[in-house]
Amino acid sequence: MSVEPFLNASCRISQLLSRRSMLRAALAPLLVPRAHGGEAAPPPGAASVLLPLEGVDPGPHCLSISPDGKTGYVPFGSTDVVLVVDLERGEIRSAIDMSEAGVMLASHQSVLSADGKLLFVVNHGTANVTVIDTEQQRVRQVLPLNAYYGDCLKASPQGKVYIGVSSGLAIVDCKDLSYRILPLNGPVPTSIALSPTRANLLYCVGYPGQQCVLSAINLDDGAVEKQATLPREAGDMNGNIHALHVDPSGAVAYLGWNAPVDSGGFGNLTAFDLAAFRHIVTTSIPDGVSDLAVHPETGKVYAVGSWEDGNEGRVQDQLYLVEWDPAVRAISRRLPMKPAKVLTTVRFDPVNPRFVYIVDDGMSNLLRKVDVLTGAEVMRVLFFPGRRRPNAITSAGSRAYIACQQSPAIQVLDLNSGKLVGSLTPPGRSGAGGCQYYDGKLYLLGGAGIEVIDPNTGVSLLRRQLPDGLSWPPRVTFFRDRIAATANLPGKNPDRVLVVDARTLDFVASFPLETALVNGGGVKASPDGSKLYVQFGTPDWAVIQVLDSSTLRVLNRIEIPAAPFTGGAGGNRAGFDEQNRIAYLDGFCSIYKVHLDTNQFLGMINNYDLYKEMGRARSWATSAMAGIDFNAAKDKLLVTSWDGHSVFFYDLRTQRWIPRVTRVGINPAGTAVSPDGKYLYTVNYLSDTIARVDTESGALLELTPLGGPVAGVGTSNLLHGAIFQTTPVIPGAVMAFKERGVPGEIGPPILTSLRLDAAGRVATETGSTQVLFDGVPAPMLYAYASQVGFVVPFSVAGKKKVTVQLVRNGEGMVPFDQNVADAYPGIFTMDSSGQGQAALLNQDGTLNGPATPAARGSVVVFYATGAGQTDPAGVDGEIAKDVLTRPKSPVTVWVQGQEAEVLYAGAAPGIVSGVLQVNVKVPSNVAPGPRAPIAMRVGNSPISPDGVTLSIA
Repeated sequence: MSVEPFLNASCRISQLLSRRSMLRAALAPLLVPRAHGGEAAPPPGAASVLLPLEGVDPGPHCLSISPDGKTGYVPFGSTDVVLVVDLERGEIRSAIDMSEAGVMLASHQSVLSADGKLLFVVNHGTANVTVIDTEQQRVRQVLPLNAYYGDCLKASPQGKVYIGVSSGLAIVDCKDLSYRILPLNGPVPTSIALSPTRANLLYCVGYPGQQCVLSAINLDDGAVEKQATLPREAGDMNGNIHALHVDPSGAVAYLGWNAPVDSGGFGNLTAFDLAAFRHIVTTSIPDGVSDLAVHPETGKVYAVGSWEDGNEGRVQDQLYLVEWDPAVRAISRRLPMKPAKVLTTVRFDPVNPRFVYIVDDGMSNLLRKVDVLTGAEVMRVLFFPGRRRPNAITSAGSRAYIACQQSPAIQVLDLNSGKLVGSLTPPGRSGAGGCQYYDGKLYLLGGAGIEVIDPNTGVSLLRRQLPDGLSWPPRVTFFRDRIAATANLPGKNPDRVLVVDARTLDFVASFPLETALVNGGGVKASPDGSKLYVQFGTPDWAVIQVLDSSTLRVLNRIEIPAAPFTGGAGGNRAGFDEQNRIAYLDGFCSIYKVHLDTNQFLGMINNYDLYKEMGRARSWATSAMAGIDFNAAKDKLLVTSWDGHSVFFYDLRTQRWIPRVTRVGINPAGTAVSPDGKYLYTVNYLSDTIARVDTESGALLELTPLGGPVAGVGTSNLLHGAIFQTTPVIPGAVMAFKERGVPGEIGPPILTSLRLDAAGRVATETGSTQVLFDGVPAPMLYAYASQVGFVVPFSVAGKKKVTVQLVRNGEGMVPFDQNVADAYPGIFTMDSSGQGQAALLNQDGTLNGPATPAARGSVVVFYATGAGQTDPAGVDGEIAKDVLTRPKSPVTVWVQGQEAEVLYAGAAPGIVSGVLQVNVKVPSNVAPGPRAPIAMRVGNSPISPDGVTLSIA
């Protein structure tokens, strides 16, 4: 039989797959080259130095989308801004300052007016509501309304905004922002929803006592028209409902409940008949329901939730977008979102409801756009720019050294000018857990190792590992040529203090703690090195032990008076006033004062008192200290908060907080002060910046971005493009970089496909992304924030190892070495997993599957990659046309374990060089079935992985 009819099978399979997402369909990225064109222009304007384009900790119901679907608005729990997101470009366009409403706002809900001109943001920390003019991008008014924590903020088409408050229902007129409180003859509204069919009807959930009730409220007079008690399974023991929505017909209400994250994450979705006003059904949702949205056309419900690690039977760092079908009253699909841990908000695109936007809190802090038909993520916006993750700064005279968790470069900062003046790159490092300068040397910490380097050259002087599986904390304390640190065992709280010789890194002594340090903890040394301070406790109490550093004998044991939001193990942060002989030691939301000579407890300073000085009640928690420093005159204490993202100022003369908060960046991880005491510097972990603060005025003077290489990908991220497993590099193979664990930005925010260069070959750059093999650029198939696909250059053939580097926006990530194999074949599958149904065509051109199986004895066509060098030699990026190359080694195929006749194995016409098209005859004596195994081999290469199948009639 002639094989020519099947050599152009790629055209037919391209049509069959063209409607599927490129990341979900196995061959789509290989089949849709587009003409050469320029990259998208950079966004207009630049971010203000004092208001960077970043945010962290988006709360529930925190995303609002403009009526035209082009702009998203996201407020945050920990940063007092609203980020304006361009949903067409996948970029943060600007940031709106909300400081007029206070600081530490804890903004967890938002809604746009019907015309999109006003954005209402509920601030739980300051118990008010911010109203923002979206055209002017500024605060228009702050309303003194204390909204409930549930789903209690909704806008009507009639130009009203409704807010559930403790005294009833606040109704705000969007014309002049006047409002009135409508008293309700029922329970406090914890979640509300408006009827889409009746303008004066509102539904609300409340919980008088232990009962959870749903009420229909007449908005004209507040009268309860109907009321029903919800079953216990609809919510938690108090009846708290996290989301309440009514379907477009107005016939059914949907209620979502999510258990606390620390309870493991679970919950329910409840459907309620609004005509009969009775419960219909409650469905258990394993991830819980923190938010839900109803499809405006199909009426299907889409829900998201949250959970923590350690849940049996769940995939690590994976959650689901759950589709619930009202026709069958059950879950119809679960679309995986990974990596994800806390999904807080889901909203449909108001123009094209094929897509939903999902906000991810927890480890990710990003906005995803997801195709609900395929489950594919097609856009991603990170709310913070941090990629290097600076996590330590240490000073030496007029210089400071900054270590990053995900970059090998140690940045050098001039503390007088605030300028970066150089960097060190110690060989063999991809990042450091911490750094400390002592006696002319720089000590780098990471895991169980500590390395000493020359701070001028970066040359390694000494390296040592800790015994018995111990690991170093990010920061250690130096004293009298010694190093003290709490000893960490994986998965346990520190249970002892280790003392090591700073010159030789030899073990000197160990001091067991009477109680393990809860949630970490650290050791501080007095300025003269004669004493060590060790703390342990819980968030509500603490004990400080003062030790003689020479003998490790306990000199005093201080029990801190128990009080809410005080205590804790503390870290390594301390400030020492040697003139007045006072040590200031960090704790949980508190700073403890201890006399340097008598070792007596002198009292404590509570961070929460700052809010009293600012005229407001306690706001967002600011538990972890990143630094305790002084101004030049030593009459002010500068307290830097990790989770407050700010610097606070305490007047030591009046013993009162100065009512000022200076935001410096997300998660400041450490501080340094200039030699003259005029400037405080913070390194900001998730901002990739250095902030420079005037220690007298408290003004933020400058934000300096960090540069240098990023350890964004490595061997574990480099995967075979057909089977998505870690393999050696193969000449001409389709391969991919895929993120692992915490989301990153290894490609552009919007999926970008391949393009052709002037020579008609697949270009070596797309979406400002490149991959280099020994410096040779690879043809790029697609690029996205979570995954990048490419074809390995044929020039790696014959090599044993090759250096691989990912380049993004002209900035190279840390290169790494990978082994090279002559061949390692893998068959493309329909879900791009390397398992299940092969991407395979039947003899009649139909796509093979259980509904369209292949006949025994017929010819089928499938696609693979990893066959290695070709004859004639492959040309990088070439689209197969006239000359059809073939693998240098013979191809063998098995169907159901029986060797099949290979009619053709070579280049696939119309597809980039490196993709192998294989035409085989299905053996006549194989058994029929929907999942017949198929495998292949090239020469003496490994056989393609098990688990790939085809359907046989």
